[in-house]
Amino acid sequence: MGTYLYTTINDQGCDSTITVNVIDTTLIACLDMTACNYNMYAGINEDSLCSFPGCLDMSACNYDSSAICDEGVTCTYYGCVDPNACNYDSTASCDDGSCQQLDGCGVCGGIGVPGCINELACNYDSSATCDNGSCVLPNGCTDETACNFDVNATCDDGSCTYVTTQTINLQADSIAFEQGFVVGNDTLFAPGSIIDTIDVSDGCDTIITFDVTLGLPTMESLDGVSLYPNPSSSFVQLDLGGLQSRRIEIYDISSRRIYDQDIRQRGLLSFDVNNYAPGHYFMRIHLDNRILVQRFEVVR
Repeated sequence: MGTYLYTTINDQGCDSTITVNVIDTTLIACLDMTACNYNMYAGINEDSLCSFPGCLDMSACNYDSSAICDEGVTCTYYGCVDPNACNYDSTASCDDGSCQQLDGCGVCGGIGVPGCINELACNYDSSATCDNGSCVLPNGCTDETACNFDVNATCDDGSCTYVTTQTINLQADSIAFEQGFVVGNDTLFAPGSIIDTIDVSDGCDTIITFDVTLGLPTMESLDGVSLYPNPSSSFVQLDLGGLQSRRIEIYDISSRRIYDQDIRQRGLLSFDVNNYAPGHYFMRIHLDNRILVQRFEVVR
């Protein structure tokens, strides 16, 4: 059984080589010519004995453990096969679950959090790991109650200024105050007292109270006396405690006196502010030996 070569000499003296294949008619083997173990000398075919080409690289995703040859077979390998992934592998043909996406900071497979990382900004984000250009830096006063409130400001820079008050005490005989006496840009509303608004460059007013009624000291707070609720939209309550009032005045922010009554009373007094325009007001409470100035706000 096998292949044999015979040499013969013809009449012209030339040699000829003849190949003779000898087939064993009793031999059982694979006669499929596409198989790796095709046996051309077998006489009996048995398909179960055939072994076909396959990938012999154990690291390949198409590795064939039953193959004994790899002729004509292309091995394919694992990797990320998603073209939208940041680690896409164009040479891979089998997905291995390794595909990743860019995080908010542009890192492949990262866990970065974009945001404002400038601690000076109003929208500073302590959890952010990379800056996304969203930082808003201080650019003005954002408090609507401030006199220099900037409607265009989005981030408060601490520059807000507010109405301030100053009290000047004068003895009754040190200056002659009469009805209509002008101080600064305001007019005396009653003999002996004036509230003067001085306009300043930053848009805020300084409220100056001249107290010359009886040369009495003026104060802004006194134990046992309270004005509430503040702010209010309907009524304000003045609790004098054990003290007795002599006279109550109320002025608006423009220094216009809108209430003036001689009230001799102790305890709790109620004032209706339903008809007052929203804004800041000053209440002058004349006591026996002093004048108390209380500020309150009306809201709607």
